[in-house]
Amino acid sequence: MHERDDMNLDETMMDEGAIDLDLPQPYRPLWPWNNRVSGTYTSQSTIILRNPPVVPQPIPIPIPQPRPSARQGGRDATMMDDLDPMPLDDDIVDTGVDELSLIPLFSSETVRLDVDGTDPQQVISGEIRRGLRQRLHWIANLRRRSTSTWTGRVWYRNGTGSLLPQTTVTVRAYRSFFPHQRRLRVTFSGGGALTRTRDFRFHSSYFHDVEFEFDHEDGIAPVTTIQTHAHPNHPATVPSQNLSIETVYRRSGFRVTRSAGENAVPSSLSLGNGDPRWDDNEMHDAMQTYWSRFANTAQWALWVFFAKQHIQGHSLGGIMYDDIGPNHRQGTAIFYDSFISDLPAGDPNPAASVARLKFWTAVHETGHGFNLAHSWQKDHPFGPSWIPLTNDDAALSFMNYPFRYPGGEGPFFANFEYRFTNQELLFLRHAPERFVEPGNADWFQNHGFDNAATEAAPRFRLHLRLNRDTNVCQFLEPVRVEFKLENVSSTAQTIDAGILDTKEHLTICTMRQGDRARQVYPLAQVCPRPRMMLLEPGQSIYATHDVSFGRDGWTITDQGRYVVQACLDLGDLDVVSNPLMLTVLPANNREEMVLAQDIFSTDMARVLTFGGSRVLEAPMDTLRQVADQLRGNPLALHANLCLGRIAMRNYKLLDLKDTTHTDIKSVTDRAVGKKSVKVVDADIEAARKHLDLALTADMARSADLLANVSLHEEIDRTSIWLAEIGDNKGAVALQDQLGKLLKTRIETKTVQTRVLAEIDGMKDALKGGKTRAARN
Repeated sequence: MHERDDMNLDETMMDEGAIDLDLPQPYRPLWPWNNRVSGTYTSQSTIILRNPPVVPQPIPIPIPQPRPSARQGGRDATMMDDLDPMPLDDDIVDTGVDELSLIPLFSSETVRLDVDGTDPQQVISGEIRRGLRQRLHWIANLRRRSTSTWTGRVWYRNGTGSLLPQTTVTVRAYRSFFPHQRRLRVTFSGGGALTRTRDFRFHSSYFHDVEFEFDHEDGIAPVTTIQTHAHPNHPATVPSQNLSIETVYRRSGFRVTRSAGENAVPSSLSLGNGDPRWDDNEMHDAMQTYWSRFANTAQWALWVFFAKQHIQGHSLGGIMYDDIGPNHRQGTAIFYDSFISDLPAGDPNPAASVARLKFWTAVHETGHGFNLAHSWQKDHPFGPSWIPLTNDDAALSFMNYPFRYPGGEGPFFANFEYRFTNQELLFLRHAPERFVEPGNADWFQNHGFDNAATEAAPRFRLHLRLNRDTNVCQFLEPVRVEFKLENVSSTAQTIDAGILDTKEHLTICTMRQGDRARQVYPLAQVCPRPRMMLLEPGQSIYATHDVSFGRDGWTITDQGRYVVQACLDLGDLDVVSNPLMLTVLPANNREEMVLAQDIFSTDMARVLTFGGSRVLEAPMDTLRQVADQLRGNPLALHANLCLGRIAMRNYKLLDLKDTTHTDIKSVTDRAVGKKSVKVVDADIEAARKHLDLALTADMARSADLLANVSLHEEIDRTSIWLAEIGDNKGAVALQDQLGKLLKTRIETKTVQTRVLAEIDGMKDALKGGKTRAARN
């Protein structure tokens, strides 16, 4: 209890800006007027008719401070070079005309000084707001001229550039042990404009405020704090301390608070048949419906949910939610029944190693929530680039994968100091707020293929195709494309066997003839474990992806000609695909035209991507209408597939507020205090009906519309489900039907042999009742 009180005291003092107790410093001076000055400062203007003389608040006169000896050194010794005492009131003079003294009402400025404290970037950034519309965000690098004076040039502007025509910034800090007495005087000059001086009052030692909410599934003990020396493999420069997720982000410039609404979610959550795994539908529905701070607006808050396992299985350690209504990057989920909990063989302290990886995963996924890309994707030609950044596989950052680091996890953690890189800190602290704030600017931005890092003698070829005779699609049809990555070199190549399975390393763009290109963004960012394999010469791996829709809705809608192209990021090179040309036919009838307005929506894109929803009832009703009335349209197949998948299992609704769901029938309410889980029971007969219409009624047509690989996956999923409900005979018959079809459709003998062997193995597992083995 006493230790907890001490921690609260330290954080309170730090929040007030008096001292920085969050990180041990190599040298801490005894003189209180030499404390840190980094933080946020604000200033406001009102309408006045002339430039009045500046009358600053009285500031205490300090005792002159001696220089430290050479042996004291360190960051704070540098701060004391050329120290001049705090000036008298008469020393504070206006060096030029304050141009903002004759501006509209409600003008304000904010600056963020970053010159001392934890990992200082020697940067000042600012935001100017004038009236209701004009905004400018600027950044300047600084060089120290004396202990409390810095100068630099403005190198970044975003917004109304005329608000700051000057090019040079001079900053003078007036220090005080008492935060409310701290001041900055910032002088803007150069660029052929009048010199302007502005006084700023101290606001906070941080650059942003944010609230974290940590919810966890019952039975999961979230690792939100680790002991940095618990594992013997650590840098000598890292002090021994209890490090929390909040502390990591406080050091990165955030004033972090934890929500009082944190909850333990009942472990009775189930997908049915004793399989307590989460699928993407339920994760999105739970986030959108039950997060205590969820709102359809950008806000400085993040939801972190610690769960057991994702339906993708052991290989998925974490996921960032991208598409929550119109707002993105608002939450993450960490899965503990995954590879991040595997005890490493031969490790001197395997328990500490697992705790460290769980901690890293939570900070990593939360970093995505602040719009941080992976370390190897900074300069991705199709990714986020607020300023030119550099890819770095060897980055010692939370945003790098330890297993991607040269030499693997051992060397990574031997050098990792539990921090972000300088360019990441620059983004978190000084990028325009809308780029960083959760729920604001979208994850990734539209880019082109011009800067792809391709090879003169390529080792791989990425080929896109439709599994049909012609590249003609029906109106309303969700276009599913097969991706084939082939080793075209003369030697075996090491590659992740699942690199095509998700869009983590894929960039997909579509373009309608005469229109601009649009990127198909994934609805979720995943953190899978690589499955490395040797891809022999001529050998290929396959996957399928919907290219008609993504996080931002539909990219293929109206009739016309379209081009689909993709780029695969392999780290050291980009593999650009062939341009796939396809044609979308006009609507067959007026009924299709009327339904189009309900189909081409972001909610429908989510439902089709995740296989249905029990919360988004409007698009589900539309799919029922499509399945009943548009049976000849390819969309009816996708509708039946969604309706079948949502009916084949129990569906859990996480209710942290004890909300009454009056529109759900056949519901089991498992209440725990004010928390409960609503479980919608499976409808076996409805599932059989819809899945039969989608997959087996005309399996050849289903293969045309879904592509061979996707059909194979859907048949496997359905076969496992049939075996789990006791219909082993039906499950094996379904695999037999698939084998007969694919034997006639697979082009090469090698692939045919491999696929048919997989089908035989699945049948053996199903006959023996080994559904778990079949699933894996």
